[in-house]
Amino acid sequence: MRTEKSHFWIGKFENESLYYNFIAEDDSRYELEDYDAIPVSKFAKSQGEIWIDHDFMESRFEKPTKDIKNQFNKYSYSNHWESELENRCSKLSESEFNTLIFISEDQIKNPKSIKETGITLEYLGVIEYEI
Repeated sequence: MRTEKSHFWIGKFENESLYYNFIAEDDSRYELEDYDAIPVSKFAKSQGEIWIDHDFMESRFEKPTKDIKNQFNKYSYSNHWESELENRCSKLSESEFNTLIFISEDQIKNPKSIKETGITLEYLGVIEYEI
């Protein structure tokens, strides 16, 4: 049995545009001479990282619902981590979310929750699951 360990965040963005602006890679950074000192995305910056490989990350902006287990069942290997995600989300004060982010554990050294204008992301910790 092969497993993967990933950091998970659950959250709410005020709108889809704000979500994409936060998650998307900033290609304009490559126009600068010192581009390797500029975070690849606002998400990476929020986690204290310059570079994360978005190939090891999965995320979407979704219609908010209270049914966590079914809301994110389109994601890779969700049948192996959705029960644990639901369990961890049940301990939060918020009950409706429109965003899930997960990324391989080795991509972020010091993951944290984020609270900014229009953005709330709760860090749920690492979940290990079968792949």
